[in-house]
Amino acid sequence: MSTLELADSQSVPAWTPDSAHLVSSRAPLGVFVVEADGSAMWTLPANATLGSVFSVGNFSPAVSSDGSRVAYALVVGSGNSEIVTSKLDGSSFRRLTHRGGRDAYPAWSPDGSQIAFITDRSEKPGYYVYMMNRDGSNVRRLASVSATKHAPVWSPDGSYVAFVGIESVRTEQGNYRRRYTVHTVRPDGSDLVELGVTASRPAWSSDGTSLAFIRSEEERPGLYTMDADGSDQRLLWSFEPDDRLFYDNISWSPDGSAILIGTDDSGGPNREPHVFVVTVNESESGAAAVVTEVSGAASWSPGGLRLAVHDLSHDSDIVLYTASRSGSGVFPLVRENDNRLVAENSGWRNLSDETE
Repeated sequence: MSTLELADSQSVPAWTPDSAHLVSSRAPLGVFVVEADGSAMWTLPANATLGSVFSVGNFSPAVSSDGSRVAYALVVGSGNSEIVTSKLDGSSFRRLTHRGGRDAYPAWSPDGSQIAFITDRSEKPGYYVYMMNRDGSNVRRLASVSATKHAPVWSPDGSYVAFVGIESVRTEQGNYRRRYTVHTVRPDGSDLVELGVTASRPAWSSDGTSLAFIRSEEERPGLYTMDADGSDQRLLWSFEPDDRLFYDNISWSPDGSAILIGTDDSGGPNREPHVFVVTVNESESGAAAVVTEVSGAASWSPGGLRLAVHDLSHDSDIVLYTASRSGSGVFPLVRENDNRLVAENSGWRNLSDETE
């Protein structure tokens, strides 16, 4: 997988804890910060030249729980990427990894002391989940299981990290197929557990007692929840097998009442370009409300009243907007204008224009 493909495989917007800013990335342009009223935006690192179709920009930003720092993948050298952090304004820049290869998708621990990330630095082929301290020290592999190219997911209390592992399974016909299963592991690498679920994109509930996930290869594909130990699996919402790869971006509302499902794919045959909110206390039919007809990745605001949606479709120049959880009150924040990102309410003044 090229760095461009890695950068384009996720673009979930991240809110700051005070809901005043959003941080996101737009492949191949790079990482940007925007005021929640769309009045100003800037690139990370500060004064960075945006990427282009020939030069991939930085990607996969994550905001620490206290909002003091942003971690993201900095593209360096010949298509490699390293994990860096900075303050929201781009100051206090620190490069944490220096190994070469592709380090990406950092995920802060709830207390901000550690960062989990994925990397292909292992001697074995594929990507693996690694862990390090917030200053880049004590880098170690968290699990020996090859992982998907998505950010690891911390439990709310920081006691476990969830991820999806990959293994090759021999079929009765003598061929091999990939098997995707949810795993949990402690931050010190102990207590690695395979939950036995053919699934993608686990998401912790706000109280840490449950995980939501997409089951795609079973008889009844759909959105499920289960207890943290893998028990009591329950189907919330089913969908057609041909649509299963679309539903990829999952997050639980802060109050635990709903689960947001979006996509990081630009659509395709049999893929409805929608973002959904699924009510947790209902099952299957009638549980989903269409938020908006776009192909995008989405996230909850810290208070759970609004959604941020990163639009990946080609039908609009709007890159990032917010909306209520019902889809009403759409408020554009960032547009793309001739391969440049522009804050919606800034009079078409883009800070990145001034630094190129």
